[in-house]
Order: sequence, then structure tokens, then C-alpha cells
Amino acid sequence: MRVRRYQSVWLTAGWLALALAVTHTVNRCAARAPEGPVIISLRERVVIGGRVVNVGDVAELRGGKAQVRALVAKLDLADAPTAKEPRTVTRQQILFRVRLANIPESLFRIEGAACVQVFFGRFRVPEAEVIAAACQALFKRLPWSEDEIDIQLLQPIAVPLDVEAAREDITIQAVPHAANTPLGRVQMDLAIYVRGDRRLSFPLYLDVKLCQKVAISTHKIEPGEPLTAANISFDRRPVENLRDYYSSLEMLTNKRARQAILPGSVIVASLLEVDENKPGPILIKQQEAVKMIVRLGPVTVVAAGEALQDGRLGERIRVRNVDSKKPVVGRVVDKSLVEIDP
Repeated sequence: MRVRRYQSVWLTAGWLALALAVTHTVNRCAARAPEGPVIISLRERVVIGGRVVNVGDVAELRGGKAQVRALVAKLDLADAPTAKEPRTVTRQQILFRVRLANIPESLFRIEGAACVQVFFGRFRVPEAEVIAAACQALFKRLPWSEDEIDIQLLQPIAVPLDVEAAREDITIQAVPHAANTPLGRVQMDLAIYVRGDRRLSFPLYLDVKLCQKVAISTHKIEPGEPLTAANISFDRRPVENLRDYYSSLEMLTNKRARQAILPGSVIVASLLEVDENKPGPILIKQQEAVKMIVRLGPVTVVAAGEALQDGRLGERIRVRNVDSKKPVVGRVVDKSLVEIDP
């Protein structure tokens, strides 16, 4: 009885092991089972904007292994068509190209149209990108930060911005028409390049304003009343002549109203007079780095300088041009800012 019982247990264990082995083999075979070929379904007509025609441009790819689909999609077939001459891509071209890439025929199948007409598309450069390129080129010429500059387009762009090229092949170049640092009405020379070849060039006209923090009256200021933190605040506004405005409380410590100033008015030099008993603070110290501005009609030129003496608001001091090393005389209009007489 014991022998039969042991034999029964042994047979049961053997059948269980055999079943597990078969299941494991089936699972391995299923994991290795082919996913089917990549289906290359040709379209009848496509419009592209790239430099070359790839399989992925002219056909829809589905099925098969993802790696094979990605490889087939990137295979090049022909040079890009021109605006006047479309390209024709046939099944035979695709078949030859895939074979040339050493992809076994068991891994792909071609179906769909017998041939594909490939047309070249035109890309319209967005106007916003053109203006952004002009602004960035302008910011590089200005000594102030971007949030201190207000730029507006003066005239609409007159030329069509359509280019026979793919987006990735297009670059935009912008340079100021004048060599000096521009403020006011500014002409920018724009050019659109395709793979290094200039295709379009045109002027762009901008209104460039400097925005600075300036003093604003918070309520009515009576004649003779001193200007203090109690009756002024500061806000960023476009300015034209920097020496007419006040950008800090220190600049107003010895000033009083020459006449009545209404609430919300921008405080300018003509509204104030100096209290002789309260000399203004020193805004520029000797050997301090300063910005020098020169106004030549509607154009403002900015250069780097070094103060050769201390200076209070409105005082004339000597400064040295860092580039030319020549000393010049200018009027202190703000902290570290001197306006040079033309």
C-alpha cells in the first residue's frame, strides 16, 4: 500500500512539473512571436517643407515594431521639390530604398497609392517673430533693461513674409539702421535667410521710448510746499528728457513747489524751485562709473564714462569717456547719469 501511495505522489508531481515546463515554453514562444510587418501605406498627394523627401512624408506607417517604423520613416527618398516642379515617388522607389537599408522584406509591406505627388509648401514667417527679432537686436544696443524700454510698431510690415522653405531652415536677422544707440523713431533693417541665403530684406520702423520711475503727485501740492514722501509716489512712465524728471526721493529733498501741482501730475523741473537752505544730495561721486547720454536731434546716443568729480542734481561736472579716454563736461540728471552738451 505504501509503494502505490508513493508512486501516486511521484506521478502527480511529475505531471505538475511537466505542465509548468510546457506553460513556460508557451509563454516564451508567445513573447518571441513576431508583431507583424510594418505597413507602409502610400498617400496620393502630400505637401512638405523639408530639405528632402522621407518615407514618413509620403506614407502612413503603422504596425510592426516601433524601432522598425522609426527607421523606415527617416529613410530619404529624393531631394525636396521646388515651387514649380513637384516630385513623384513610386512604390518601387520606396521598396528599393527600404531594401537598401538592409531591412528584411518580412518586416514591412507597402500598400496604398501606386505613386505619390509631392508638392513643396510655402512658409509664412509670423509677423510677431519678425518684431521679436527686431526688439531683441535693439535691446543689445541699449544700456537699459528690457522692462525699461517700450517699443511700438510705427508702420505695418509692407512686404509679404511668405518664403519657399521649411520653418527649421529660416533665420531672421535684424540690425539698427544707424550705428548709435537708438531712441525715438528707429529704423531696423530686417533680413530673412534660408539656409544662409538671403531671401527677403525690408525696413521696420519702431517707436522706442525709455520708461523710467518718475515722481507723481499723490494729491494737490500748494505753492511753496516741500516735496516729501507724504505728497509724492513713483511710477514708471515714458520719458524724453531725463533731466526734467525725478526718479528718487533723494533728488527732491531740497525742492519745493513753484506753483500748484494737481493730483496725478508728473513732477518735472519746471514745476519746482530749489530751497537754498537745503542743498541736494551728491548723486555722483568721483571715479564712479556713469552713463553719458548725448542728444542729437531726435536721436539719443549712450556711452560709458567715469566721473572725475562729485556732482549734485543739475550741476555740471567733468567725466571721461571710457572708449575715447577724452574728458567732457555734462549735467547731472540722475544717479550715475550725465547728459553731455552736444
